Amino acid sequence: MEKNPAIIEQDIIPSELILPYEPMYPASNTVQVWKSYKPKDLLESMIIKSDNLALQSLLFSLPEDINKTVLTELWIHLPENLNVGDFLTIQQYASLFRILYNAAYLSRDSSEYALSVLARSEFKEGIRQWIPEKVSIAHKFWERGYIDEKTKKEVKQLHDCGIVYYKQYPYLLCIMTRWNNFSELSKVLGQTAKIIHEEISKAFPE
Repeated sequence: MEKNPAIIEQDIIPSELILPYEPMYPASNTVQVWKSYKPKDLLESMIIKSDNLALQSLLFSLPEDINKTVLTELWIHLPENLNVGDFLTIQQYASLFRILYNAAYLSRDSSEYALSVLARSEFKEGIRQWIPEKVSIAHKFWERGYIDEKTKKEVKQLHDCGIVYYKQYPYLLCIMTRWNNFSELSKVLGQTAKIIHEEISKAFPE
């Protein structure tokens, strides 16, 4: 959008949402089908509310070459079959936040805007659970449900990754989990984040 500002002004009308599974953490107050939205509104709904309809609408409205170019420049290669279990490593996921923090891909203003939107995420069932509210976290969670091609069993994934702005010592925290129960995965995310934050707090006390 930085290279083509006109994209920001175009109107996008969401159509029917297509999802391969029923999300465990559906978005609240999502955008509505057949209503007109600006890309910025869809972008914020996608990040803050994890609105899949907003995500789908943005992807379908952007030229395919833009999506491919961005993924290539960020060294992210998606497989042809997105039903496979693992295709985005934790290193790749974490690198996106480092890129934003260092303004290494977008401009400084755009990077700061992206992080400010991420800090407004409404998802509380991940790393946000046990970290004090006064500590800002620019993060994004991701859930998936699919049938493993080898075992033919349902697999669930719940991930959360972001920058924890602890005083003058911000740190990057990314946790990926996989099991068959979203509630248990949520507990692992929260408890792991709690342990890490307590250790950081000991090393750099108030």
